[in-house]
Amino acid sequence: MAAVSEERVTIESDGARIDGRATLSENATSAIVFCHPHPANGGDMHNSVVQAVVGLLAERGWATLRFDFRGVGASTGTLGDRAGELADAAAAIDLLRRRSNPSRTVLGGYSYGSTIALELGPGRDDVDALLAVAPPFSMFPAGDLPLPNKPLGLIVGDRDEFCDSASFAAAASRFGPQATAFEVPGADHFWFGRERDLQAAVLRWVDGE
Repeated sequence: MAAVSEERVTIESDGARIDGRATLSENATSAIVFCHPHPANGGDMHNSVVQAVVGLLAERGWATLRFDFRGVGASTGTLGDRAGELADAAAAIDLLRRRSNPSRTVLGGYSYGSTIALELGPGRDDVDALLAVAPPFSMFPAGDLPLPNKPLGLIVGDRDEFCDSASFAAAASRFGPQATAFEVPGADHFWFGRERDLQAAVLRWVDGE
């Protein structure tokens, strides 16, 4: 897969300046903002899973935006109150939609980033679908998150250390018919060496399979 060139963007978010990378196009019909895993565990926008998802969709002509939460990398501000991360994701959606004007916007994330997407997305009228990769439901119970009111893709490995099969099945059942769940055999939470399997699952969801 050929790499798609990204541009560096700065997102103004509630007093913080958020560092991001984007593929922006006025011709893109679909767009995604994708949130990274928890910074306390080294998560940032350069994570291999984040890049695998964003790179795949950029190759398919999507407008994309990945970014570092406040206090991470070159982003200013202080990490840790969750409200700040929710504000950052909201500001990222605003920038991507303003710069690309897509007809369909997806909010997604990996691990902790997926919980940000699942908390923020249902309340945003300008978010049309949600994508959660390796949601850590053993640490952030699905019952604490709002019910989705739009299509939701759930992707997890069947060896995920932070989302066992029972927790995943219960979450998918709770989220109801809006959710489409994919459990990838042999993949754990970190997807090392399994990025292509992840991309295949993302494409199955995007294509409605």
